[in-house]
Amino acid sequence: MPIFSPYLDSFELTSDLGFKPVNGELLNQFENRFGELRAWIGYPFGAPPNDYLEDVWEQLQKEVVTNISRRVVSLASFTSDLFEIEVFLPPNQRCDGTLELCNLHYNIAIISVKKGFNAIRPEDIYNSGMHMSSKKAVAIGRDTIYGLLMGTIGKVKRSNKGILNCEELLCSTCKIKKAGIGGSLIDFDGSFVGMNFYDGSDVTPFLPRHEIVNALKGADNSRLPSERWSVPKAYWYHGELDVDVYNGPLRTGRTLQ
Repeated sequence: MPIFSPYLDSFELTSDLGFKPVNGELLNQFENRFGELRAWIGYPFGAPPNDYLEDVWEQLQKEVVTNISRRVVSLASFTSDLFEIEVFLPPNQRCDGTLELCNLHYNIAIISVKKGFNAIRPEDIYNSGMHMSSKKAVAIGRDTIYGLLMGTIGKVKRSNKGILNCEELLCSTCKIKKAGIGGSLIDFDGSFVGMNFYDGSDVTPFLPRHEIVNALKGADNSRLPSERWSVPKAYWYHGELDVDVYNGPLRTGRTLQ
């Protein structure tokens, strides 16, 4: 996966006809992290930087954290001449994946791996006995660059207040970014609650576990959404320059790439 720098040099035309350097930031990338980061055993780069104010991993039981670390993988797709999928489970298990099933209505994909991973603990989403023990939940993801676990805490809302038009979706107040798309929403006891999506709003839509099971079984196709769910595109943010667009006259400038 190519890695793009989130910064570039640009120039803003000022009133005295001079040029003032401005740093632009590329937002809504799949490389952007969220929540509290957790390194895997043997991570060689020291403690990962954390600016998330709430301790996520300390609130979960050790067994739950261990299961998550051996269950959540990162996926990277390459759009070259041949479509390729790479599956990564830290610290050093990496292999090619094969797309076995794809449901475009719900953006669900099943990926198989060509070799077995060691010490994995897969989730049985068909277990009908699973249920939420509380309204609090944790959205889980894995960093696409170093494989760091990402987690953020929130509460499950029993109504859909996101911008995606699908009655099957619920929402949580967990704050994620695009890297969390397809990641798990879990209960505090580690039970799988649903699969997260990202729409750029202040809530995180997720497809509940039972809806995923129904979609994989091909059940109740009459309730399929009429439109596919789009992903917010990346965009350049230039701080004060962007504010001027809405609060004052637009100042002409140029961007170097």
